Amino acid sequence: MGQARLTVGGFSMGGMVTRYALAKMEHDPSLPDHETSTYLSYDSPHHGGWFPVALQAFTHFATEYWGDTDGVAPVLRQLSGLLNSPAAKQMARWHIAKAGDTPKPAPERAEFLQKLDELGSWPRNLRKIGVANGVDSGTGNGIKGDVTAVRGDGETLRDTWLKTQAQGDQTVARLQKADGAPVSVRTSGLPDIDGAPGGVFTLPSAAGDTGSFGLAALLMGVLGNKVDPDVITTSCFIPSISAVAAGNIDDPKALYRPIASDASALDAFKCAGRNEGHTVMTEELGSWLVNEIVAAECPPGWAGFTALRPAHPPPYSLRPSLVPPSTSSSLSGEVSRARRAV
Repeated sequence: MGQARLTVGGFSMGGMVTRYALAKMEHDPSLPDHETSTYLSYDSPHHGGWFPVALQAFTHFATEYWGDTDGVAPVLRQLSGLLNSPAAKQMARWHIAKAGDTPKPAPERAEFLQKLDELGSWPRNLRKIGVANGVDSGTGNGIKGDVTAVRGDGETLRDTWLKTQAQGDQTVARLQKADGAPVSVRTSGLPDIDGAPGGVFTLPSAAGDTGSFGLAALLMGVLGNKVDPDVITTSCFIPSISAVAAGNIDDPKALYRPIASDASALDAFKCAGRNEGHTVMTEELGSWLVNEIVAAECPPGWAGFTALRPAHPPPYSLRPSLVPPSTSSSLSGEVSRARRAV
């Protein structure tokens, strides 16, 4: 078994699960010692993640009307099911189960946070470190609020569009079947979070990495509609202040404020040099993590690695936290089959 203590953590929600598990092991005398010296999280949603409300609404809307249509049905049901999965509900700061719902935390998120709070919120008897795939400077990804991200019109949809999130009261989506009445999706009191600094939404598929709004564009096309050019494909997924537990993502000022070194609940953290794909592994963040982990086990005076440049770098790729690799591959296949069938 060895005598060395462990480093335990995870990517995205994996960091939240291990955070809870370690805290639980410290509080429950019936459980064994976790024997852990370092906890790490990699772009984990400590203060919640963001699924655009417009995208959630369109996915549920499309599933309601075309969820039984040959070819496209499997991918629609899978996407709607993923957005309503326990993990997504625990992660999302604002969730809707169907197009007409008011965005708010799901009961599963409230229950998860309550359980964490009952355990003191964090494990105590170890060092806590974490990284973010977004910057700490407060510089956003360039996406403006209240801008049409994607619009489609054609065989099944009429003037259907999704907008990026803005502050205040806003209509974030107009959804309409070709033979139906329009449905307006409204939000109130949300921050302009699509453009916030942080790890951006990624979703590899057979059509490439669609991103968040790009996924809606893909679905509109699969359903037989013409999509306007210049789609805003992606959006912030895990804001930097959430990934390093340094602020409330409800606060629009905090989202775009530089993160101070002493603002985090973590003992040490590292933010990326740019806003990049959620959970993408980079030399910048990987080297920092290795140095932090090894330094904790080395004697004083150890200088650490100045750089990690393997002779044969692994084929790192963007990977969404919402969709595990096996599910992502399955989803890619479903999208490809739907495109051929419709």
